[in-house]
Amino acid sequence: MDKRKTLYISDLDDTLLDKSSELSTYTKKSLNKLISRGVDFTVATGRATDAAVKMMKDVELRIPIITFNGAVIYAITFKNRT
Repeated sequence: MDKRKTLYISDLDDTLLDKSSELSTYTKKSLNKLISRGVDFTVATGRATDAAVKMMKDVELRIPIITFNGAVIYAITFKNRT
C-alpha cells in the first residue's frame, strides 16, 4: 500500500488573506473541515511569527507554521487544543 501523503503549504498574503489582511470566516471553516478530514496543511510566510499566529488562531493547525521567510518553524499551541 502506498502511504505517501501530500503536505499542502500556503502563503498568507495575496493567497489566504482577504483585502483586509484577515482570514474570512469561509476560509477558516473550509480549512478546519479539510484538516479534520486528515489533510496535512500549514502556512509559510515572510511575516513575523506572532503576526502569523494571530492570523491563524481560529484554524486548527496540526503542523508547525513557517515564518520569517523560512527562518523560523513554529508549532502553534492554544489552550483549547488537546
